[in-house]
Amino acid sequence: MTTEYVAVPASWTVAQTLQHIRQVERTRETVYAIYVLDPASQQLQQVVTMRRLITGLPEESILDVAQKWRG
Repeated sequence: MTTEYVAVPASWTVAQTLQHIRQVERTRETVYAIYVLDPASQQLQQVVTMRRLITGLPEESILDVAQKWRG
């Protein structure tokens, strides 16, 4: 079993991220982590679990979801 990830821009919403995951999930074994990248530099800003992602509102920013759950 391989744990895979999906990387998305920090400017995306929860809805955009979920749609992207639906499209790429077919080519992945198991997606547990969503890497949130700075759109300009492509540097990692946050990591969101799938569990946290689905608790976000569709219009909410993926970065806001990540920061809300940050320890």
